[in-house]
Amino acid sequence: MALALDIPPDDLKVFLQEVESILELLDEDVIRLEGEADNEELLQEIFRAAHTLKGSSGMVGFSAMVDLTHKMEDLLDRVRKGTLAVTSEIVDALLMSLDGLKELRDELAGTSDSQLDVAPIIEALQRAASGDAPAAAANTAVPGIDAVLAGNPTLRAALEAAAASGAPVWRITVGLDPECEWKSVRLFQVLNDLTGRGELVASVPTLQEVEEERGGERVEALLAAATAPEALEEALLAIDDVATATIEVYEPRAVESTPASVAPPVAERGKDAGTAGPTPKIDSLAQTVRIDVAKLDILINLVGELVIDRTRVAQVSRTLQSRYKEDEQVRVLAETSTHIAKVVDVLHESMMQARMLPVGVIFSKFPRLVRDLAKNMDKQIALVVEGEDTEIDRSVIEEIKDPIIHLIRNSVDHGVESAEERIALGKSEKATVRLTARHGPGHVLITVADDGRGIDPLKIRDVAVMKGVISAEAAQRLSDSEAVALIFAPGFSTAAQTTEVSGRGVGMDIVRSKIESLNGSVEVDSQPGRGTTFVLRLPLTLATVRGLLVSAGGETYAIPLAYVREIVRPEATLQQTVGGRPAMQLRNMAMGVLSLAEMLKRAGVPSMGGAAAAAAAAASTEERDRGDNYVVVVRTGEAETDRTVALTVDELVDQQEIVVKSLSGHLGRARGIAGATILGDGQVALILDVPALIKNAQAPTVLSREAERIAA
Repeated sequence: MALALDIPPDDLKVFLQEVESILELLDEDVIRLEGEADNEELLQEIFRAAHTLKGSSGMVGFSAMVDLTHKMEDLLDRVRKGTLAVTSEIVDALLMSLDGLKELRDELAGTSDSQLDVAPIIEALQRAASGDAPAAAANTAVPGIDAVLAGNPTLRAALEAAAASGAPVWRITVGLDPECEWKSVRLFQVLNDLTGRGELVASVPTLQEVEEERGGERVEALLAAATAPEALEEALLAIDDVATATIEVYEPRAVESTPASVAPPVAERGKDAGTAGPTPKIDSLAQTVRIDVAKLDILINLVGELVIDRTRVAQVSRTLQSRYKEDEQVRVLAETSTHIAKVVDVLHESMMQARMLPVGVIFSKFPRLVRDLAKNMDKQIALVVEGEDTEIDRSVIEEIKDPIIHLIRNSVDHGVESAEERIALGKSEKATVRLTARHGPGHVLITVADDGRGIDPLKIRDVAVMKGVISAEAAQRLSDSEAVALIFAPGFSTAAQTTEVSGRGVGMDIVRSKIESLNGSVEVDSQPGRGTTFVLRLPLTLATVRGLLVSAGGETYAIPLAYVREIVRPEATLQQTVGGRPAMQLRNMAMGVLSLAEMLKRAGVPSMGGAAAAAAAAASTEERDRGDNYVVVVRTGEAETDRTVALTVDELVDQQEIVVKSLSGHLGRARGIAGATILGDGQVALILDVPALIKNAQAPTVLSREAERIAA
């Protein structure tokens, strides 16, 4: 895409960033406009965004984007002036324009070479703008300066004070050329020029209204100034696009009444201007700075290394203190180590906050998706979004967009019924898809729910047997919830025919695989006829985790503290055997007891310590036989239905912040292992994926009715 100006790469990068942020804003606001047609503030925000984009693209010489945004402005201007009502056709034309702007952006960025022709989009905007004015538009005329004075005692007092000063008060009326493309800019120049020549008592529109793109093509002002009217007229006509300028001595004109819809000017120029309205935040942009993501990642990686070294320094300091308690230099080292630990903690926390982004960054894209899908499938669907301010690591956000899109598409295609079906079932004809996010203990929960037809477990069983996923006998033994969970089996789909909407018959295994690759989990709860809910449990960050270090089988492992409920000694519990499996009773709760070392061994987790670990494993076996171990009670989540088990370990090592290192490139994806970390002594410890371990062991919270009886 050729530009009229040869701008430097850095400036082009800034322009593209600005375009991206404006398009994200417009994408969300235009969808809102369809349901909030009378929201004047929203309409002004959309108009300002389009106007800003036109100005920025004009500065870089991007004529195609200028032409398109100019026609968007024309359409939006008619809507905000009340001469055109918001309709579905207008929203469609605006959304088509946004798609065109995105394609132009991609051309400019070099990611597309489609060479978009904007003429058809401009024609669609012109057709949308040719609608008839609504009846209510007749009463939207802008009041004159006399009407404003009649309804504003503050302005009348300012006018009397100006007249008492002895300087003449001029009534100035300026009209712009109707073909002017920069009306707000020209009106701003007019008011700014008048302000420098005397005391601007009042104006219609006000300077603030002009800055908010609510100026129109004409301005009327009262100016107290000892200046000849000829000089004022000459100066005003010298401004580009000013067509007419009249100056006369101010004389009050009678007005019948001030229209009820007319609000007094928000801010006036004059002696009391400081109290007339809120002071704009001039330096708000100076509080933020753009930084390349790659540079941020480098800083975060370096901070992670500092966290590891902080732990090593602290460990060396403790070792020296135990050997040389009276040495002065050792004492100084300990103090320095403590100070370094505090500084690194603050630095680490600050960098983690820099990584965090609100999920609204991706949630804002889904209203447009649902609208387009619903219109394509002739369904009525309302998307309710909650918890957009919930923050999560940027690296996690980048990975969850596609799974959420897949879930929303499935809800719209398979879950939600048509309006006719819903009415026949006694439901509201408009379905609801609810997308929510909230923080849990150490993780974020994202929920996609609909009030559609739900998932029929009988149908799931039949399809699973037909496709050979399980045998007919096994299918009959499944509970309804276990049957519904079969939708996550590879290649499983109940769709009678593939569609472009919900993934061409591809099953939900792709969603689960993606979420589990992030050390998360996905669960489904469905009630036939009432709807389906998918819950994604995701880690807050993939960089660090607060962990409990334990020893088992001669190895050191890290258990994320988010999953640790409590730690007890075996003698504090009532040991039982239920169905041939070890169990224990803890405060009237029966739970399975699992040996962490044996679990990991069965899962095929490799040893990180070689022969030394094997010898230690033999010793730990003897300790377990003597019962000299600890029990770590872990839970997969915060809900009552989440599974809880007791893990036996040999020793409690420490509790600390650990830096997560991926093992995918070295050992592959091991079931039950979320990653690894480097300890203070340089050894490598594996980080446990507790939900995967519990699921692999299949140890539910309550083992059976017999376990409940024992607990009672």
